[in-house]
Amino acid sequence: MARGNNNKARGKGYDWRQHIRPSNDPAIQNRVRQTIQQFLNDPNEPRALEFPPMEKYVVNTYRDYCRDMGVGWARGTQKRHWKMIRLGGSDPEISLWKKVWCFYFNNYCDVDLLAQAQIAQDDEKGGDSSEIDTKMKSDTGMVDIEADVSVNAEDCKEAEDIAHLIEATEQNSVDDLENEKESHDSLDALGEEQVILDATSKSLDGKRMWTKVRDLLQEIKRNDQLLWEECRSLGVNNCSEKKLVPHLHKVQKFFDLHGNGPNQKIRGKKLKIGVGSNDEVHFLNAELAEMGVIEYAK
Repeated sequence: MARGNNNKARGKGYDWRQHIRPSNDPAIQNRVRQTIQQFLNDPNEPRALEFPPMEKYVVNTYRDYCRDMGVGWARGTQKRHWKMIRLGGSDPEISLWKKVWCFYFNNYCDVDLLAQAQIAQDDEKGGDSSEIDTKMKSDTGMVDIEADVSVNAEDCKEAEDIAHLIEATEQNSVDDLENEKESHDSLDALGEEQVILDATSKSLDGKRMWTKVRDLLQEIKRNDQLLWEECRSLGVNNCSEKKLVPHLHKVQKFFDLHGNGPNQKIRGKKLKIGVGSNDEVHFLNAELAEMGVIEYAK
């Protein structure tokens, strides 16, 4: 008599789905949801919050709710430990593939897009401020000279009136310049919340190279543990190109892909992207981000 055939005949075989099924207990669901929401709302919470060993159905419940609420979920630093990871932006997938895109240019093209953007932003802000200061000094100096010449005309009956008029004009001029400077400073403050990542330079044409998807993921795994942790938290938990399939629409906003299977290749697109302080991503040449043209790998 074969072992176990009685259970299988009655439909009572081993329930393997228990290992992937979340809890259907409302109390557990509410507790998990409240814990995740508290993690998101508290700015003092660390980037990652680790949990001790839990029942598998509780782990699965956290996994599902984290995915729905834009929080990363990955294995912890110890055996059977798990952790939530705070992700940037309102769309964590876009934020993740933006970081992978930056990693590609840094690793394969030797170009740090973020550092270049910050340098360009500082140069532009410094230039605007100096220009306004120079203009203010120049214009107020001219008003002073005109005031001196006019006030010295003591033999003119209207000298006093002219002096008052010039004084008022001088004050208005200074006020206008100060308002102009404050306006530029406000624009600069807004600019600090957004940097422009620019990979459209012709100098990159000879540097952008096709590389295997597996090789790119392995480079991230070896060289950038924080980025790899974010990849894992969103389901890219090994270096197989198959892990890109659920994210394909977002990946193709940043990368050209060619081929399928283990030899599938990837190359960073020539994009200009605005990134806000909350890691929001804005495509400044959106038409390129949406292009799905197949290019053949060399």
